[in-house]
Amino acid sequence: MRTDELRRYEMLQRVRAFGAAHPRIFPAGSGGAEALDAVSSAVTRLSEHATAKVAAAAQGRPRKTLAREALVRQLKTLSRCAKVIAEETPGFDGPFALPKSVADQRLLTTGRVFRAHAEPVAARFVELGLPVSFLADLDAAIAEFVEAIGDRDAGRDGQVASMVAIRAELQAGRAAVRRMHEVVALHAADDPAVLAVWARDRRVQGRGGAGGPKPEPEPEPEPGQSLAAAADAAVTSYQPVVSDETPTPAPAPAPAAPVTSAVTAPDDERAA
Repeated sequence: MRTDELRRYEMLQRVRAFGAAHPRIFPAGSGGAEALDAVSSAVTRLSEHATAKVAAAAQGRPRKTLAREALVRQLKTLSRCAKVIAEETPGFDGPFALPKSVADQRLLTTGRVFRAHAEPVAARFVELGLPVSFLADLDAAIAEFVEAIGDRDAGRDGQVASMVAIRAELQAGRAAVRRMHEVVALHAADDPAVLAVWARDRRVQGRGGAGGPKPEPEPEPEPGQSLAAAADAAVTSYQPVVSDETPTPAPAPAPAAPVTSAVTAPDDERAA
């Protein structure tokens, strides 16, 4: 799964665990129990699809690598032999030049071209030490590479199918969580601790900050929402502010300077 899908899967796991820990909120046969069962089923199927996706991604990869290497080795051998023969027969090596591109289809085309040009002059290659069966060996290498490519493509198809299934299960699981949310808000309206745990469990966790996915916001209250839903929203939105810093006391005010009168005494008082 991708990172965002994995976080949603983990959320569904937490919600399933919450339901198992609070059976009184989801009694058997109730709508809440049905929503919890839907979440549990989504978790199980998501695990299966994720495993299938990994297996499909690896399908055919080792076989294709080995088949490709075997074909390349044979083509290189034919090309080297053709260059040796070209010393006596100029131009003989022209049809046996290896391409610079190594794309799969280009490699297959090169193998078929080598095969077509080598068949009429097979004796020349055998004289240089190649086995009499070198043409049949080349045919087998080409056929194996074709099958390996098909096997690899089938694995990619399976990978795509698993990706689509994972997205569908995540959507189904989230829809069930929304139904569970209404049940929890109704039956646990008088229990802030349960509401706080539920708010945490149903939130998709993620890294904050630039470059990282944000946690999913809680739904906005609807007009005319119930008292239980309002209590759930209040618990969810409450975020206590915690600080490790000790507040610095404000400095005491400086003592006031003595006030000196700006009025000058009369002359007769100064003389006295």
